[in-house]
Amino acid sequence: MQHVSADNDRVAQWCAAHPVLLAFGLCAFGLAVVAAVWGFGILTPATATVIAFIYAACLGGFLMKYLGINEFIRGVRFLWFVLTGVWWLLTFWRA
Repeated sequence: MQHVSADNDRVAQWCAAHPVLLAFGLCAFGLAVVAAVWGFGILTPATATVIAFIYAACLGGFLMKYLGINEFIRGVRFLWFVLTGVWWLLTFWRA
């Protein structure tokens, strides 16, 4: 099968090199479409809020996976657990 256009290779390479920008752009476009449709009165405010939350949750999930934020959150939770454990031992051991 032949390529339709030589420009598709350039676009595909850019999308592969910048997945975060692509996801952010698609999410921003989706939110803009929802805001426009809500502004025209086609969607109720509750429906527009739910759709906007779904877009934001998908973008957040992608960023957490792509940037490795889950590892950072685990590290902070472990540090918090250690500090509160030491504080608990020092505070309640004396009692």
